Parts: sequence; C-alpha cells; structure tokens
Amino acid sequence: MAANADFASVWDMARDSMACRDLQKALDECGDSGRLAIAEALKSHVWHCIRCRNANHVLQKVITVLRSDKVQFVIDEIMEHPSGSLVAS
Repeated sequence: MAANADFASVWDMARDSMACRDLQKALDECGDSGRLAIAEALKSHVWHCIRCRNANHVLQKVITVLRSDKVQFVIDEIMEHPSGSLVAS
C-alpha cells in the first residue's frame, strides 16, 4: 500500500510546476534504484506526461538518465495509444 502512495506522490509531483523540478534534480542525483522507482511511478501515465507542461520535463529526464531497456515502457505506451501510430509514421 505504501508503494502505491509513493507512486501517487511522484505522479502528483511531476504535474506540479515546482515539484517537477525537485523530481528532475532527484533523477540527476539519486542512484539507479531511485531513478527506477520514479520511472515506475510514471508507467501508464506517459501520454499524460507528454501533454502536461510540467510532467513532460520529468519524463524527458527519465529518458535521459536511464538505460534504453529501462524506458522501453515509454515507447510501448506511445505505440499502444490510438494516436501512437501517427507518431511512428
């Protein structure tokens, strides 16, 4: 249950104009386990992140600090979205 609360907190922070900067800084400074935890919290929210003026910066930072195999979920969610095929064209 606590993990779900943490995930909700990350998602809320990603959408907040000030807290999203804290998340980006944390992604720069924390280790792989912290980075993976933040990325995990954004799963199923990729399209929302893309469209959010704050969360998109957090998603971009996740993509830049993690190995490509750890951010495959981003591509997968884009491709699964009804508009995803337009992006891939």
